[in-house]
Formats: sequence, structure tokens, C-alpha cells
Amino acid sequence: MGKTIKENWNSIISKKLKEGTKIKDLAHRYQDDIVIEPNVMSIDIVNVKQILSQKECVSMAAITQGNDIQKNKSALLALSQGANGLSIAINQADDLDIIFKNILTEYIDVVLTVDNNNNEAQKWLKNCQLTNVRIVSNSEIITIVQDMPLSIIGHNIAAIDNKKHVVIEVYIGKNILFEIAKLRAIRIICDKGGYSITVVAKYLIDGHNELGDYNLIEKTYKVYSAIIGGADVIVTDYKGDEESRLALNIYNVLDLESGIKTVFDPTAGAYYIEKLTTEIINKIENY
Repeated sequence: MGKTIKENWNSIISKKLKEGTKIKDLAHRYQDDIVIEPNVMSIDIVNVKQILSQKECVSMAAITQGNDIQKNKSALLALSQGANGLSIAINQADDLDIIFKNILTEYIDVVLTVDNNNNEAQKWLKNCQLTNVRIVSNSEIITIVQDMPLSIIGHNIAAIDNKKHVVIEVYIGKNILFEIAKLRAIRIICDKGGYSITVVAKYLIDGHNELGDYNLIEKTYKVYSAIIGGADVIVTDYKGDEESRLALNIYNVLDLESGIKTVFDPTAGAYYIEKLTTEIINKIENY
């Protein structure tokens, strides 16, 4: 039989590579034994039809420390420094009226994270007049850490009760292409399963201060991965310092400079991303 189009292209490229290097030598090996060749073609995704449900991404400042007065101060400062949402951890001692003093929730998105036994917060929210505020308990959160095996992700998704809304926290790793594809895969699987979810992207910084601006660079490509991958929320740990202000505004600068939110799911149809997304979906679904 004659060679396929892909085989012909591989032969041509291999001849132009140095010292007899072949296409397979340039294949990228991701976690869970996923291997993707660099020259993915349309023929590789001919049967792929992946559609993400469209949602707008929100940049939230996470406020976890201090008493109710300090949390109110931090929340107001974060909003003035670029946040368009708040994630506030509360406990039984917090006065929620104090926390929300002068905060206009009708213009932002707010999440209160509580322990499983905090019924007072539920009562307060039911009786107050604030809009755009929702409560999430620990039992409603699935956490996906960096480099978590896809089989475990699959097990966690399969355990979701489709009668309940679930928050999936995904800690973004360093590999931009893999993280974009992984977020897309999670969203596609959950949409297909009819699950009601919110995908929250979080990130830790592995860089070192002696590398100058490396920390800011790492934050930038992780935030970029989250937006492109279709996260509903990006959470920045907010401490009220200059580093927190810069981190919050990564989202805003990307949006203003590139219009990154103008096109939803911009990598849809990109052969390499679609192929990688499909491989991740198969690994997750066949755990």
C-alpha cells in the first residue's frame, strides 16, 4: 500500500533533520505515558468534535487570614487593586455584616468558603439582601493537584453526584500545552456527563527570587493556561502586598493587551491541542 499523507510528510521532515533524527525522536512525552508527535495534522483529529460550554472567567482574590475587620479591609483593597471577584474563607467567629461592609456585591462575584458545619453562614446569606454571593463547603470541592495521575482525576469525576453543584479546584502546572488540554478535557467530560461544576484554577510558584522576575513570569503563563483552558475562576492568594497586586493584574493586562476573553475556547481546532485533549480524555475516562 502507498504511504499515507502523514507518512509522506514524516519522511520529508526526517530527511531535513540532522544526523538521521526521526519525527518520533521529537515526540513530546507527557505524564501518564501520553506521547504526541510534533507534526499533528488534521487527519489525526478527523473524528474529534469537542465543544466547551461557554462561561466567562473571573479573577478572584483569595482572602483567608485575619478577623472579620481585617478581611473586610483586605477585600476592599483587593478590589481597588484589580480583582473582579472575591473568595473569602470564613469561620464561626466572623461577623459577615462586617466583612461585607461597603462591598458592592452586585458588581462582582463572591464565594464564601466554609467548613461543613457552618450553618450560621447559610442562615445569614438567606436573610441578607446581597446578590452574587454563594457559599461553598469543603465537601463540595474536588481538588486536583499538580501532576495528579489522570486515573485519579477520572475516579474523582466519576464520583460526582450530578444532582449537586461541585467545585473542581485545579492547580496549574508549568507545561502550558498540557494544562490547557487538561482543563479542556475536564470541562468536556463534565459537560458530557451533565455535571454542574465550577472549574477553579489555582497556582503555586516553584521559581526562586534570585531569578529576578521569574516568579511573575511563571504566574503569567499559569494564568494564561487557565484562561485559555476554559477555567471559570482564577484564584490569586491575596496578602495585600505589592506581589499580590501584580499577580491580580496579570489577568487584567492579558485581557487588555490581547483581548484574551474575546474568543471563547481559542485553541478549539488547533490540531496539537485537540489531539492532546483527546488523549487526556481517553486516559481519564478509561481509568
